[in-house]
Amino acid sequence: MTDITSTNSSFGNRVVNKLPESIQNQLNTDQKLAVAKAATETRSSDWFAIHKIDLHYSIPFFGARYYLRILFGPEKRPVIRINADKKNGFLRTIGKILLIGIFAATFYTLVGLTFLLYSSVLT
Repeated sequence: MTDITSTNSSFGNRVVNKLPESIQNQLNTDQKLAVAKAATETRSSDWFAIHKIDLHYSIPFFGARYYLRILFGPEKRPVIRINADKKNGFLRTIGKILLIGIFAATFYTLVGLTFLLYSSVLT
């Protein structure tokens, strides 16, 4: 599979690389770049139109970096998918609640410790 390196879009590259190899072989470099660019622009314009809040955080944690993304916007999924998530997603929902709780507890603990350190309560 061909990698298009002259574009900065990893998503666009993945779209081009997902094309069947017979189709990829028929496309020249300019056509592959056009497909990658169109996929990237379509995704980004749709993404920001759907999500009113889109927050990105890169968090250092014990020598590694973890990426946290928070999205908020109106529900656009079909009712069938929402109902399937309700039926099959109970454990995932519990997991999401626990994950948010852990992040919130960690964040507020760090804020509290920082406040205590700067207010000279802890020395």
